Amino acid sequence: MKQYEYGEDGKSSIIKDCVSALGEFLGTTFFVFMGISSVNSAFESMQAQNFDTINFMRDVTNSTVVNPGIATGATPASQIQIAFGFGFGLMCMVWAFYRISGGHLNPAVTLGLFCSGAVPPLKAILYIIAQVCGGMLGALFAKVLFPTPHDGVTRGANGIPDGRSVTAGFFLELILTFLLVFVVHMLALELNNARNVAPFVIGAIVFVGHLIAIPITGTSMNPARSFGASVVAGEWDDHWVFWVAPLVGGVLASICWRIFNFLNIPALNGSQDHTTAMEYENKAIAINSAESLPH
Repeated sequence: MKQYEYGEDGKSSIIKDCVSALGEFLGTTFFVFMGISSVNSAFESMQAQNFDTINFMRDVTNSTVVNPGIATGATPASQIQIAFGFGFGLMCMVWAFYRISGGHLNPAVTLGLFCSGAVPPLKAILYIIAQVCGGMLGALFAKVLFPTPHDGVTRGANGIPDGRSVTAGFFLELILTFLLVFVVHMLALELNNARNVAPFVIGAIVFVGHLIAIPITGTSMNPARSFGASVVAGEWDDHWVFWVAPLVGGVLASICWRIFNFLNIPALNGSQDHTTAMEYENKAIAINSAESLPH
């Protein structure tokens, strides 16, 4: 079959942006589905193993949704299972949709890249709309797969448990999302010799973020993931935290990258990007550029 030919006119540019946004929608849908399903799967596994340990799972699934009260903490196995679901699910989807949209799959990432001049305004708006819609659909798919949880509540919505500080949760989400978006800038935005492993490192950051933040916020680092889960679960306690903190973190990551870029990153660490520097003159390019590293 003959491939579709894009022109150089404005219409073709809009079509390309819409196709890229479709990639964001699908990638976010599957990422959120895998992540929230991993929460439900961990809950079901613990229930089957030992009904009494279900109390420990309440913090993993977010005590504001399942059992308001002082958090008791997740079992190590369940926490790791959920971290794998979100971290490696994101890694796979970023790698798969990188060629289509750049694999943002997160409004905080898109906002950060917009602030860095890597994403035009219209594309950024289309991406964020697609990500939010994908988050809702992915959460709905997870609910269909696990329709009757043990406690009758759809799990996965983020929130701050009673006994935890909202301020602490806010700054934790801000810091973790800052790290995520900064990694995107350093590995995926600029051409460098580590760019091909960017999806793996992005997934690893989300994996570690879940190991840290599950007992405190349920771990968001992604407004689209939080919004989709809240829509399906009908839970909105402290929901503003999971929009404001990640978005601020994304903007701060952009500012930090601009500072390092101004200070001439390639000159700071010898010739680690020597091949790239000779080939591309270290020019920052959009994350969804068709260009690739030299073979």
